[in-house]
This record gives sequence, structure tokens and C-alpha cells, in this order.
Amino acid sequence: MGEEQVKEPRASYAATAGGAADILQRYPLPVSADRLRDSASNVEQQIAAYSSIVRRFEERYGGTLETFEHQIVQGDVPEHPAWEEALEWGVALDEIERLRIIQKALQWILNFSQ
Repeated sequence: MGEEQVKEPRASYAATAGGAADILQRYPLPVSADRLRDSASNVEQQIAAYSSIVRRFEERYGGTLETFEHQIVQGDVPEHPAWEEALEWGVALDEIERLRIIQKALQWILNFSQ
């Protein structure tokens, strides 16, 4: 109860180029740059695979997922198996978004770890 907590100012953790370099020097990455590059390459391959799935659906149904879902709701396409395909299409889009975030993070780390 009588102990005071010492808080460091947030500015000490600012995401600047100098700040990141200082942090990485003080706390080196437990993963090699080669391993990070391999991971980045793997993420790129996964993005390409999911993008291929999305393109296949766009070509098959002539539009976006949103348009396709609207067609399902309106009864313009059979509900089955359309909903299953819409789910697969949506998962592919979600994975692309998630992987792009990971890709940006890996690129950021690689830029400041060199």
C-alpha cells in the first residue's frame, strides 16, 4: 500500500526510427533476419494462394462477395451451395487482410533490424 509505482513516460516508447533502433539494440530479436525473411516469403505465398481463391470466385460469380451475398438474399442464386461458397470466399478475404497486417509487421521489423 505504501509503495509507489514508477511509470515511464509513453514518449520513451515512441515508434520512431531512432527509438526502434534503440529498442532493438537493447532487446535484440530472438529470431534471425533470415528467419524473418523466410516468414515474410511464406506470408507472400499465402496471400497469393488466398488471392487466387478470391479471383476464382469473382470470375465464377462476376463480382464481389458483397454482390454475391446480395444475390443470395434476393434469391437470384440457389441458397445451397451458395452460402458455403460465400463463407469460403469471406474466409479468404479475411485471411488476406490478416496476412497483410503480418506482412507489414515483418517488413517493419526487417527494416529496423538491419
